[in-house]
Parts: sequence; structure tokens; C-alpha cells
Amino acid sequence: MPETTRQKITFAEMRAAGVRGLLIYCSDFRCSHWTTINGDRWPDDVRLSDLEPRFTCQACGKKGADVRPNFDWERAARRATIGRRCTAPLGGLGGAGTVQAVSAGKRPDQ
Repeated sequence: MPETTRQKITFAEMRAAGVRGLLIYCSDFRCSHWTTINGDRWPDDVRLSDLEPRFTCQACGKKGADVRPNFDWERAARRATIGRRCTAPLGGLGGAGTVQAVSAGKRPDQ
């Protein structure tokens, strides 16, 4: 039986819920690397599941990721702006920074 990918919410639906950040998990459960990024760069009609095949883990090299809304993005961003040490793009959530997105041929930090 062919594997079907579950369709996830759109960025418009995510933003309507007041969420702008994303959690990106390596698709290899043994790797377990993850990071957080801001989802503002993608238009409203894009689904989170549309992005999943475009990510590559920088730790293990596995293509694909599990992309989820980051409901704590605002708290993490606030921590980053009040001068605490940051290790992740949205405020140092620990273990972060090892999954890389590919968006129109550019790295997400460009």
C-alpha cells in the first residue's frame, strides 16, 4: 500500500491561531535533531506539509522533516530580546540549530 502524507494546516490557519514560529524535527527518529524558525517568509496558502520534503538535517543528512507550529514562539522571541543567551533562531530552546530549510534555493538565514 502506498504511503500517504497527511496534509497539515496552512500558514494562514496557523497565523489565525496567533502562531508565527515553526518547530522543525529531523525525519529520522534516531537522529532527533531539531530547530525553531520563523514562518513569516512563506505565503498564507502554503501548507506546513508542503515544506517537509524541502528540509535536510545538517547533523545526519537525512532529507525531509516534521514541521509543526511552535506555540511558544512568542515567549522564546521575548527571551531573546531581553538579553538572554540565544542558541536558536527564536531564542535558545536547546538542542536547536541542526536542521536546514531550503527555500527557493536559499538557506533560511539568508
